[in-house]
Amino acid sequence: MNGVTVVAVDSSEPDLDHGVIGRGRYPWIEEQFAEPADFRIFVLHHHLLPVPGTGRERNIVHDAGDALEVLQHSGVNLVLSGHKHVPYAWRLENLFVVNAGTVSSLRLRGKTRPCYNLVEIEDRHVDVWRKYPFHGQERIIQFSVDTLEYEKYTARIETELTRRQ
Repeated sequence: MNGVTVVAVDSSEPDLDHGVIGRGRYPWIEEQFAEPADFRIFVLHHHLLPVPGTGRERNIVHDAGDALEVLQHSGVNLVLSGHKHVPYAWRLENLFVVNAGTVSSLRLRGKTRPCYNLVEIEDRHVDVWRKYPFHGQERIIQFSVDTLEYEKYTARIETELTRRQ
């Protein structure tokens, strides 16, 4: 695949847990994604959607709704984030949102083990894998960039959420 555009923003605020992208950055984000590209990725620290099994939600960026609208309008294919340290994936209209775990912190939620995500893009197909250092991997989601058909692998996560209830 040719022409992958990756745009990242710092959503953190000094000495605060919450995050924000900020209206002032929206024109810049749109400008970065304006050039032709086969695939567009947006990266931020905080997440844009609540992550199941992580407790009370208070760490979504404050302007998540507006930011999602900007990303949809900009033709973004994939959003990557990881604040809650729990791997999860969603499809929201034409946008795929994937949260990562962590391998550099012991602040894990639920029964999640240390892990990181690997994104593989081949032709017009995307696979996102949850990789466990020295202990294998599991596919989180796979999707077609053209048809938006996807398959999400959540059996392990759903089992853990059911166990906690």
